[in-house]
Amino acid sequence: GRESTVRNRPGRLTDLIAAAIAHEAGTVDVAIFNGGSIRIDDVLPPGPITEYDIIRVMPFGGKTVRASFDGELLARVLETGMNNEGLGGYLQSWGARRDNGVWLVQGKPIEPSRRYTVALNDFLLTGAETNLGYLTRTSPQVHDVVALRQASSTGCNATSVKAIPPSQWCRRYTRSKPPTRRSSARRTGSPRRPPR
Repeated sequence: GRESTVRNRPGRLTDLIAAAIAHEAGTVDVAIFNGGSIRIDDVLPPGPITEYDIIRVMPFGGKTVRASFDGELLARVLETGMNNEGLGGYLQSWGARRDNGVWLVQGKPIEPSRRYTVALNDFLLTGAETNLGYLTRTSPQVHDVVALRQASSTGCNATSVKAIPPSQWCRRYTRSKPPTRRSSARRTGSPRRPPR
């Protein structure tokens, strides 16, 4: 979850979040989200992920959205996201990659006239992200927008590596309050303080 990673390149955490967004949306070609939505600049230690960890990573909540994008728009969005390197508007993705200057979706070059099903966080469709002012729900190249899930007030909007649906993940792996200093020290392997 280091800022130097999430705003510049894919990493294990960003891959996990992108896969979770894709899973939540069902059958999609691509999932994207802005690296700036990850607000932690820390490394999560090995072990169970808590609700507190999720809130630290993605505190804004919001909705997961599924939409159809014309291929021309999808390629433009992906290119802009890549050019936003170092900024919060750097786009993390699942199902898309750039190879020799060509954007591929599911291993095939993007066809400008084809429609692609895209899963994304709702913020990206506001036009408020850096250099993505053209990406809005009302764009003529955006179709069939469906909001899938409102993140809870606690931020439970992530899933595990095994792609368990977010609603089940939160029930299985969260606790009702943040860890105490003592339990946090044990998780990170830091030495315990002697009793006073």
